[in-house]
Amino acid sequence: MDNVLFFHCHILFYSSSFNLLHHVLSNSSTSSSSSASVTTRGFQRNIIKTFDITMAEESVEVLEYIGFIPDAARLIYDRYCNRPSPSQNPDDLMAYVSGHLASLNLRQYDNMSPQEALAHVGLNRQIQEGITDPRFSHIFGTQTLVYWAKDTVETNYAALLSQQQLLQSHANQRMAHVVVQPDTDILAEHISLYKGKAYLELGQPGDIIESDGRVNLSTLRIPPGGDFNWNFNAQYWTPEKETPEEYRKFVERRCPIADTCIIHIQVPQSFINNSRWEDLWYSPSWKEYIWTCRKEQMPDPKFDYLWKPGQADVVRGPIFSTISGQIVRIRKENVQSHISEDNVMRLPSGKKACQWVFIQDDTINRLAEQIRGKMHFIIFEAAARSSMTTV
Repeated sequence: MDNVLFFHCHILFYSSSFNLLHHVLSNSSTSSSSSASVTTRGFQRNIIKTFDITMAEESVEVLEYIGFIPDAARLIYDRYCNRPSPSQNPDDLMAYVSGHLASLNLRQYDNMSPQEALAHVGLNRQIQEGITDPRFSHIFGTQTLVYWAKDTVETNYAALLSQQQLLQSHANQRMAHVVVQPDTDILAEHISLYKGKAYLELGQPGDIIESDGRVNLSTLRIPPGGDFNWNFNAQYWTPEKETPEEYRKFVERRCPIADTCIIHIQVPQSFINNSRWEDLWYSPSWKEYIWTCRKEQMPDPKFDYLWKPGQADVVRGPIFSTISGQIVRIRKENVQSHISEDNVMRLPSGKKACQWVFIQDDTINRLAEQIRGKMHFIIFEAAARSSMTTV
């Protein structure tokens, strides 16, 4: 592999994100074609970064750590501890957290501001301000308030468990060999697509890049209820790097203890040319189809060409940026008057954000084959690691 930097660092330095980095690159370094490549941002050589974390997995302190005020943390934890038949009840602490936050779907919160609603369910000010930060209103509107609340505390919890496991497993004793590659070169006759996420959302090492180098995209699927997928999973990507960077920054704002990343894939132009494409730009049809998909209802037959087997492989169009809880309550006869171009997501640059949605399962499987060796992870260190000690 050309232009590859090898270095040694203390295991605590590079956090859980490097577990996948090491797994991916150690498997690919012996082959003629790498399975994936990684760039890191913010991780400094020969630096140990330390911050206080609770070592319990289920406690009031854990709930406070992931974002709840003390009273709410105690309420949720007591409900969990007092659950009937604990030995036979499969629900863990985070299931009770999810159930608690699901109350945000109740009508009583419709007349509250998002920040008031988050405060009412006991999320602390940092979480409230992170989720409702006006700098990310264009991202905030793409999902429901309960989605962002759950996503934030679940990401914080995953980051906590990851750091606990790291400390317990390695205890400042082991050294690791890490391979880091600079930003990947752009390949000729390829199209670049991007996605921004919390790094821990990618799952365990091997979930995306398997041991034989195959790419498994299931971890990155979007469940039903997205802009263009009403009752099936789909793959959402964007051709503009600015869009995933905004999503990544929003994760960073809400979850400062979590590493974040941008995933960059390069898709052969031949694959693009041989796929069945449909465009659905801002129009009365776009309004109606978005409304139908967000409600997870069967679309009108006139939209069969956008989703049925044998029809479109990929649908391209602007991103809808209004909270689902608001759109699903619009009556059908009011869709055209209540949804406007203001509901199209705009980036800080002023450009409309575009999404490429891979619809058919066989298309997604072929996409995974085509991007083998052409997947690049850009990992950004968690913002919360502030105190530093030189090795």
